[in-house]
Amino acid sequence: MELTNGHIAEIKSYSAPPVQVHKVLMALLIVLGEEPEIVRDWFEIQVLLVKTGKMSLKRRIQEYNPVNLSTSNARRAANIIGDTQSEELHSISKAAKVFYLWTSAVVEDRLSQDVIR
Repeated sequence: MELTNGHIAEIKSYSAPPVQVHKVLMALLIVLGEEPEIVRDWFEIQVLLVKTGKMSLKRRIQEYNPVNLSTSNARRAANIIGDTQSEELHSISKAAKVFYLWTSAVVEDRLSQDVIR
């Protein structure tokens, strides 16, 4: 699934998202380098979602370099989304599923590199 502006708009539209959606966005933003303390608050996530230009969510994902993901943040993100099921998420929010698939792939790749070393 490819990330679209519609996916971002869907997430922005939540004033109080389902817990699973919030968790996925928390993990995503931690992977992108945001402080875990900031992304606990949905209002702060909404602020990050409306950024434009180089700081827009879509651009940050498209230009993301996984080398920048620390092991500790990969583990933190994995713990946040660890109990999330892709198909369950699909029934709640198709947009959150797109973010979940990207985040979990990046996190799994980073953590597997630690195992290889």
